[in-house]
Amino acid sequence: MKKIISVAAAAVTMFAAFAAGASAMTPAIPEYENYIFIANDGFFRLDNDKGEARSMLDVTPRNMYIIGDYMYLVAEREVVGENGEPKWIDTLCRFNMDGTGAVVLSGDDNVDEFRMNGGSYYYTTYDADTQTGRIVFGESGAPDVSLRGEVMDIDWNKRAAFSYITVTDGDNPHREVIVTDIDSGEETTVTEDFDYPGYIYNNCVNGYLYSKTYYGNTARLYRRSASAPERELILEDFLDYWLSDDGKTVYYKTQDEHTVSLWKYDTETKEKKEILTGADYLYMSDDHVHAFRGNKNEKYSLDGELLNSVELHMAEEDILKLTIDSDIMLVNDVKRTLDSPPVIKNDRTMLPIRAVAESIGGTVVWDEKARTVTVEKGNRGVIITIGFDTALVNGNSIELDSPAYIENGRTMLPLRFVTEHLGCGVTWDEAARSVTIVSAIE
Repeated sequence: MKKIISVAAAAVTMFAAFAAGASAMTPAIPEYENYIFIANDGFFRLDNDKGEARSMLDVTPRNMYIIGDYMYLVAEREVVGENGEPKWIDTLCRFNMDGTGAVVLSGDDNVDEFRMNGGSYYYTTYDADTQTGRIVFGESGAPDVSLRGEVMDIDWNKRAAFSYITVTDGDNPHREVIVTDIDSGEETTVTEDFDYPGYIYNNCVNGYLYSKTYYGNTARLYRRSASAPERELILEDFLDYWLSDDGKTVYYKTQDEHTVSLWKYDTETKEKKEILTGADYLYMSDDHVHAFRGNKNEKYSLDGELLNSVELHMAEEDILKLTIDSDIMLVNDVKRTLDSPPVIKNDRTMLPIRAVAESIGGTVVWDEKARTVTVEKGNRGVIITIGFDTALVNGNSIELDSPAYIENGRTMLPLRFVTEHLGCGVTWDEAARSVTIVSAIE
């Protein structure tokens, strides 16, 4: 069964994980500090300097963005349908940067597309029965917008929304593209013939809506504006594309029998230029190109200058660092804010264990009636009852060096006892008053 979140290691080689053939991200893959995030048969965080990759999800998400210290992405989630049967829907989620703490933001909506506008997000849904699209604004609090047809994207400068309806009845199958004024609801409709079967991706940049249509392994790229909604052919015979922030440059990928190449196209001069070639696979980040060749990740500038090259390998362990009385925990060098900081009591480090357990691939279950906490990782399990001086470890009773207690609504557990019995290594730095936990990725 697919999961929304798992920090278990991927049982694949790096070459298999980043092999040619999977769909690239559009827009550019996100960067955070020294990391990039890549979706390809799962979700990986890759260190640009070390070449170390970590498996973040066991599903392949799409439409990923980073805002502050959170990842926003769309992934599959199982829900109960109207008939009581389970079904899979695309759900917008927010995660901590270490891949934990999933929060569903789209309820039971089946998300069609997900976009960012400044620091706020919005997503679209589509009802095929009524041929009605809906734009749902997230943190901005703006009211939903309903449109005729399936939503393509929004031109925020013109406050115009693009949508389309596919008409297949009769002898003249065609597509109607609808431009709707968000404020007045006024519509402008343009009818166009099919060329390739349908839209696979649409996004607005600098007043233009770019639409990619596809057939087999090749595609065409069109653009249009709210004031002139008739489409203009920009490119054809390519695989994937990325746009510069001003929309003046299109970066696109082509493929021969064995390798891929990256080109750039100037929308004003109509000039094309090859940036690099001979890669097994290519990704664009905000201002770099990442080319994978065998087990290497080569980082290039947007002009094709090689910046660095590293050997790729999967991470073998998770490393957590906590400091007494600090609510900041480092998870593989990425900061995470704790609900409650670790403290010293009876010469033992105590803290709410959920954040630590989830960061090393474990689970935590609280039983209010029995007042017990169950922490599991792999085939290991620890059950602790509040106030008791013994715990059950894999079914065996073991004396606790410091009983668990509840303070300010938080369940405080002995850190070393729990993590060591989950198979982790624990070290204490007296001078820094910090604890380092090392957990092998299973």
